[in-house]
Amino acid sequence: MREVKLYLSKDFLPWAMHSSFVLALLKMKPQKRPRLSICYVNVASPRQYQTYASILREEGLESIEEAVSRGIRSLPSVSIDDLTVIEGRYLFVRGAEKVLRLYPFLDVFSFILTVGILVSAIFSALLFSLYFLGQAIQVFYGYIIFILTSIMLALLFTNIYTLIQKVLLKLITSGSSFASKELSINIDVATTPLCKEALAVEPLAFGFIPENVESIDKVRVEILIKRHDWLRCVVDSLKNSIEKLEKERSKYEKLLRELGYTIETASSLKSSTEKRATARGAWLCPSCGALNHSNTYKCRVCGSPRLLQVAREELSPIQRRILSLIASHGGEVAHLVLVSELKEEKQQIVEALKSLYSRKLLSPVLLTFEGKPSIGYKLSEDARKLLESISSQK
Repeated sequence: MREVKLYLSKDFLPWAMHSSFVLALLKMKPQKRPRLSICYVNVASPRQYQTYASILREEGLESIEEAVSRGIRSLPSVSIDDLTVIEGRYLFVRGAEKVLRLYPFLDVFSFILTVGILVSAIFSALLFSLYFLGQAIQVFYGYIIFILTSIMLALLFTNIYTLIQKVLLKLITSGSSFASKELSINIDVATTPLCKEALAVEPLAFGFIPENVESIDKVRVEILIKRHDWLRCVVDSLKNSIEKLEKERSKYEKLLRELGYTIETASSLKSSTEKRATARGAWLCPSCGALNHSNTYKCRVCGSPRLLQVAREELSPIQRRILSLIASHGGEVAHLVLVSELKEEKQQIVEALKSLYSRKLLSPVLLTFEGKPSIGYKLSEDARKLLESISSQK
């Protein structure tokens, strides 16, 4: 299996099918991944394809649309190594995994089965001719029938082989595939600027690159960051779609299960991508969840400073309580009030305050306490963002 090619229309479910095949490839070992190519046909839904194809053929323009020139009869379509094996059926992660995992074995099995059928047919024809023809001419006519049958079945070999493959693939994907005529759903994909950029990324940005480039650490981190952006958009888009489909749960219950499994797969790959990227120095923004390069000091998506990520990881329980206590007093609090409300020893409080000063999360201010000037503490803007990010993660 060298190449898998998808022919899809330009609506939501084909995009989800495209994403599902990429997710299934990401779960495979790099050395076993086939090349994934996508051909989006210029129609808004699979139902328009046959009309579109017939018009192109009538006008003699079938050469300008690859799917039509290849003789594909319905969308979506899956072609493996230039052989169309599935037409008119949606496949999501479960179905894509079955096809990619089992096709090499089905290929061999289909070939053996096809050869067996053809050999049996040829020898049956020979025996039939020898048995029923007269003694004087049976050998001559027997050989003629044998040769003609062999030629005819050899010409039919590809058709029989393809038919066997399609039947076997339909059997193994029957529980996780959907006929395109059964589903007519128009749901918008997430349209945030980041998602527009991430969803346009080619599969090469997900790690399908030559080994000599893959070995460059900087390129590896860039690939992981792009992959993470794409996975975030897949999860957000599918969750948004599921919310809309929930209104008609009984009609789309099977589809909801498949999309739910796709979300689980994407979330799992997203977590593993985060671990691999952070191990190489990338950092995860605590405000929006975007991955960033190690040499950046602000999030490329929301602009939050990297200090928040570092501070969040290193904050001790007493430091968190100090920040929360100051926030509860409106962002400013007198030293005496702070000490009286905390139960820790004074020395621990002082050490915690020094650490917060050094991280520029607090700044000293002069306040009026009980009618007298008193030293106090004020939260910095970074500290406010840090508290917001901590509260949002609870």
